[in-house]
Amino acid sequence: MSARHHKLHEITGKQVFFAIAIFFAILFLINGIFVYYAINTFNGVETSAAYRQGLSYNQRIASETRQKALGWKVKLDANRPRQMISLFIQDKKNRPVAGLRVNAVMGRPATDKYDRSLSLHENSPGVYIGLFEGLTPGNWLVAVEAIDIHKSRTDMVFRHKERIRVN
Repeated sequence: MSARHHKLHEITGKQVFFAIAIFFAILFLINGIFVYYAINTFNGVETSAAYRQGLSYNQRIASETRQKALGWKVKLDANRPRQMISLFIQDKKNRPVAGLRVNAVMGRPATDKYDRSLSLHENSPGVYIGLFEGLTPGNWLVAVEAIDIHKSRTDMVFRHKERIRVN
């Protein structure tokens, strides 16, 4: 038998250096991409007054308990061609709830960039409508706040938040 000699490829210091440099270059590139998307796709605002809302958390729970006791039912609709949003509110006996001051904030679910506030006026008993401009098709989040203007207590607020699809 003859002995075969295989010449093994030797790894040099220069090759190790370039392999490590390429590895870290790819690592920094991927991290850079992640940082770019993290900064540019999230505006950082969950709520503008988290501390103050936290201080009034017990009052908010009491308000929601009062709201559930009212038993009001809400039907929300957006009509893009007419640029109108309508809100129909009934009490637990299915009677329309009239005499409310209603404000709404419409925005995209993932960002506050497109938020717009509007006041809804009572068109007929229990039916509140508001006009908006430039509502594009897609998912919208509508947050409604209604205050009974005939009651002396202004803390009797009805809140409703609903995600709607505008075609």
